Amino acid sequence: MMQRKLFLAALFLAAFFFVLIILFRVDLLPVMPKQNAAVILTGKVNKIEEKEKQVLLFLSHAKGEEGGTVSSYGPVILSVSAEQFSDAKIRIGNRIQAASTYMGFGKARNAGNFDEENYYRSMGISGKFRLQKKGKIEIEDASYDAGRQWLFDIRRKIRGIFQSILERDAEKAGIFSAIVLGDRSQVESDVKSLYQKNGIAHILAVSGLHISLIGMGLFKILRKQFYVPVSAILSGSVMVLFCILSGGSASAIRATTMFLLRMAAAMRGKTFDLLTGLSFAGLLLLLTNPLYLTNSAFLLSFGAILGLALPGHAAEKLLSFQNSAVKAFFASLSVFLMTAPILMSVYYEISLFSILLNLAVIPLMSLILGSGILGGISGLLSLALARFAIGLGTYLLSFVEILCRILDYLPFLVFITGKPSAARVILFYALLLGGTAVWGWWVRKERAGISFFCNKPEQWKRRCFAGWILLLLFVLFLRFPHRGLQITFLDVDQGDGILLEMPSGEVCLIDGGSSSIKDVGTRRMESALKYCGISEIDYAFVSHTDSDHFSGMLELMEESGAGSIRIRHLCLPFFEDNENQTMLLTTAKERGIPVTFLSSGMTYSFGEVRLACLHPASGKSYSSANAASAVLSLTYGSFSALFTGDLEQDGEQEILHRFTSLDHDLLKVGHHGSRDASSSAFLEAVSPQLAVISAGVKNQYGHPHKEVLERLKACGAQIYLTAEKGQIQVKVDRKGIASVQTMF
Repeated sequence: MMQRKLFLAALFLAAFFFVLIILFRVDLLPVMPKQNAAVILTGKVNKIEEKEKQVLLFLSHAKGEEGGTVSSYGPVILSVSAEQFSDAKIRIGNRIQAASTYMGFGKARNAGNFDEENYYRSMGISGKFRLQKKGKIEIEDASYDAGRQWLFDIRRKIRGIFQSILERDAEKAGIFSAIVLGDRSQVESDVKSLYQKNGIAHILAVSGLHISLIGMGLFKILRKQFYVPVSAILSGSVMVLFCILSGGSASAIRATTMFLLRMAAAMRGKTFDLLTGLSFAGLLLLLTNPLYLTNSAFLLSFGAILGLALPGHAAEKLLSFQNSAVKAFFASLSVFLMTAPILMSVYYEISLFSILLNLAVIPLMSLILGSGILGGISGLLSLALARFAIGLGTYLLSFVEILCRILDYLPFLVFITGKPSAARVILFYALLLGGTAVWGWWVRKERAGISFFCNKPEQWKRRCFAGWILLLLFVLFLRFPHRGLQITFLDVDQGDGILLEMPSGEVCLIDGGSSSIKDVGTRRMESALKYCGISEIDYAFVSHTDSDHFSGMLELMEESGAGSIRIRHLCLPFFEDNENQTMLLTTAKERGIPVTFLSSGMTYSFGEVRLACLHPASGKSYSSANAASAVLSLTYGSFSALFTGDLEQDGEQEILHRFTSLDHDLLKVGHHGSRDASSSAFLEAVSPQLAVISAGVKNQYGHPHKEVLERLKACGAQIYLTAEKGQIQVKVDRKGIASVQTMF
């Protein structure tokens, strides 16, 4: 009865905060100052995170003085350079004062991009400040938390030990720092991506798995020497220290809380109930910080345990598993089902094979984790001893990586799902939890001896269960096609990237590159495409071969393996003796991508959508890549859009001479709003209702130029800038009516 009361209380509290935060969007954090405001910041140092070039000081009970007014900010981050941190000699627990500038957190510029603001605010952190260049940190109160400072120093030393003994394999050093210390800052991005695609990213964070392996392993060892109460107290104390040492993430706190309850039950000679422990941990965390409900690590951690406690437990009771391997498989399946919608909402892709891969990886984790802990601790005494202790772990990590690399060559194992709609998630969990309730009710009736349930053979029950699993998977991967046309102008900073999603299902990409963002394909484009559920681009059109129009597209072409986005056709105008064009053509040939050279008069049809090339003229030579820029005209019913690449006024005049009518509803403004494009005559001929300018925030070219904005206003166009609005999406229904949605 107690477990049900606690579970219902936790469920009610979660529902209350869900309605408050998600539905009514009530902001539970304090109001912060304006961007770049100068603030005298004070607060107590609660946590320190060292990055490569900067140090983040997490301050609690922070206050700021701005213009003589003092405001309370709650928990905040103060960013300082490594040199400033070293000079200040700050310790955890110090109360400090610093002349700082309010930075705020970075926001996602495209749907699907990493949102720094949501990430930190979900942990209850109000804002981010930066120490002024000539500013100094003053220690107002030098008293400090000796225990936590000691753990921080140990953490720093162990990280240095991993880097020292694995100096030739920085990748492994980063993984061990993540597994043992919860520090993922040194994990290489391709390793994160590889583990994530294969569904084992959880091993790179200190989670319930780590706490259970260390805590229960230690408890069993101590039990051989001490009484249960002594073993439980010692084990619990060590796990609390480990939780603090590893950074105290939501998943680590949840697991530590549940472990302490398990130890309390052992001391009293009671059986630990999983659902009761989970409910107590949930209540504790949500009362501390309700915004954890928006934190993916919190949701995945609790979802995994709920999967074991509810559908996993119900399946085991209904089907009466005897084989331990079968039990492990259904436990992994239950965790997968409970966490799948969360994973899809965070990564927009999922691997069904992760169910089996986790069965192989999780048993190895006890050895890898043990090897890392022994290596870190023994390294405090001897590096030679540390190398020996960590040796097994490095070999096992190599084995795990080999497994992942092999699976990476099987593209069908990873499904790009896109972000599931709220309705689909609700339906899925209703079927999952409803089915769990049905199986529990079935077991109770069977035990009560009711003939209908007792007379059913095991095979019949398994068929019913299998049908339920298939129904859940069907709902999980169910997708409905778009109604109408979607044109998305991706924010790639200084560059262009335009996504076309046709009503008939085809996908086109017009340009995709940036001159201001390195790895724009990985950092901006890929996640935005996966958010939309796009695994293939039917046609990729490159307007011309300047890097700010194709660099990200080239990244997508070069990628291979599971979870990569495939380009099926490449289309671009021909321009003689162009190195960038040669690079594109070479990559396309290596990947087996057919290439078409664009010229005026070529058309592509996608159901009701027609895409026609208006420029360049066939067989004509042009003085520059900009002059040869492909111009594409899209029509869908009564709606039309014109995409002009970096075409300048000479090219515009050429088009005006060749075409008597250029009227379009939407114009992608040429050359990022440069004064050399978008002449008055051209704009008058196009007469756009909507004008979109793709340019970087505070770019060095001054795009868009004032003259162009004035000309656009004069022709009556409604202007949208990616620099101001982030991603800009234009949805066109079957009647040709367009609506615009922006990120900001």
